[in-house]
Amino acid sequence: MSAKIFTQANLYKLKWEKYYLGEQFRQYFSPIILDGVSNHIENLYGEVGLLAFEGYLLPFTLGNYKRKKTAYVASNISQYIDYAEDEIISNPKYKKQLRIIAPIVFEILRVFSRATGFDKCIFLNTFFLSTNLPQGKIPSGIEEAIKTLKKHYPNRAIVFKGIAANRSLPLLHRLKQSGFKTIPGRLLYFIAHDDEDFKKKRPYQQDLKRWQKAEGFTWIKPEKLLEEQRRTIVKFYKDLYLEKYSLFNPQYTERFIKAAHESKILPFDLLFKENQLLAAQAIHTNQNELTTPFIGYDQKKPKDWNLYRFMNIRMTQLAIEKNLDFNMSSGAGKFKKQRGGKPIFEYNLVYLKGMAFYRKWPYLLFKWLGNKYVKPAMLKMDD
Repeated sequence: MSAKIFTQANLYKLKWEKYYLGEQFRQYFSPIILDGVSNHIENLYGEVGLLAFEGYLLPFTLGNYKRKKTAYVASNISQYIDYAEDEIISNPKYKKQLRIIAPIVFEILRVFSRATGFDKCIFLNTFFLSTNLPQGKIPSGIEEAIKTLKKHYPNRAIVFKGIAANRSLPLLHRLKQSGFKTIPGRLLYFIAHDDEDFKKKRPYQQDLKRWQKAEGFTWIKPEKLLEEQRRTIVKFYKDLYLEKYSLFNPQYTERFIKAAHESKILPFDLLFKENQLLAAQAIHTNQNELTTPFIGYDQKKPKDWNLYRFMNIRMTQLAIEKNLDFNMSSGAGKFKKQRGGKPIFEYNLVYLKGMAFYRKWPYLLFKWLGNKYVKPAMLKMDD
């Protein structure tokens, strides 16, 4: 069966029931495609669609860098330039001289990248999350499906988002054999399902004891999220991801939270104490892996309430119960390594065949920069 492309114009023709997880995809993506992504993630602007082939659906987004503060989850310029500039300028770990010259260097890169159409691409496998959801088994027809996508959008590069090294090796190898090139992304942390050593680590044991002794805390898996709960979850997320970290993270709305939860692609667990909502995390599982690409908690509460620790121990225990690998996502490297997380690089894979050389240039530049400088720097800072 040949691959098909569904966008806002023809989504009504999609027979969701014929595809793996079709009903979940319908609830998650249909509102975004029909309403426009900006109504669900305020700092994203591109058209969203679905690539359908051999009983599977792969979401895609057409890159559309309209302005600064575009979410990096569907923008090369935001991920490799804006976010990197923001990180260097705001992080005192970097040398003062580097923080002074960074705005000049990154502005040159930004102008160059916009002129060469760095964001005129198709982001494939986009769920609009800081930690992209891992794909399970991908049919052998993915190569032909990608050719269909390329034929439909001939002037765009294809960027397959978020493939973790050593976690998606068959897909990684197949895409590379088809002509995709790897560009380093982020450093993730994993605990393998058969890793028993992390249970011996003192920080993990201490967190587990804290949770076992905690009084009045309860995790709840609601069937539906109340409007007040959705509002609180968005506030927790914004306080953490946007105010504390970066405005280049996705700016979710309550509509997105509602659809994500009800689709069961990202069901939320809520932490309460005496009927007060204190924390929320969305949990995604597939055949092999468990991850939480979305967390938020009440940062006004005292640190000795251990909310972040309780969220992590919750995820770890669920991974143990389900015998799944635990993708701990990126950031807080010291904390995660102390609890057994092993660092693994995540890559974006880019398909450039048929593109003019000047269009290939920014990808080749950031591939070179990533391998020569960014990866060593990330590993050094991770020590």
